[in-house]
Amino acid sequence: VPSTSPLRRLIARLFTSSVTSHRRNFRTADFCEPPVLEVLNIRSVVAPRLLQFYLADRDDIFGKRGRSCTPVPCLEHLHLPCDRFSVDLNEHLLFHGATADVIAEICRAGFDPRRGGEGV
Repeated sequence: VPSTSPLRRLIARLFTSSVTSHRRNFRTADFCEPPVLEVLNIRSVVAPRLLQFYLADRDDIFGKRGRSCTPVPCLEHLHLPCDRFSVDLNEHLLFHGATADVIAEICRAGFDPRRGGEGV
């Protein structure tokens, strides 16, 4: 995504504002301060087949709702703005860190909920 793109600025702002404190180690109650991050580059990774499913599901939600959805207060800082002629379907960005080989598999097959927490 080009460094001058408004989309890049939005994603960078949402990503850096999503950082929170975390456990120092997997099995400890000791928490670290949130890291300070700088976004150097953003790459768009699109799985066309999964994008088609997402857009179809989004259209279904639009057809069922027909008006804006109820906000989710704890995710408000990750809420995606919509243009003034669109219905707000309450879409949010969520961020997922993974190694390149895992990302390739996610793009190929989507998220597998059975594998949650493996990389923690």
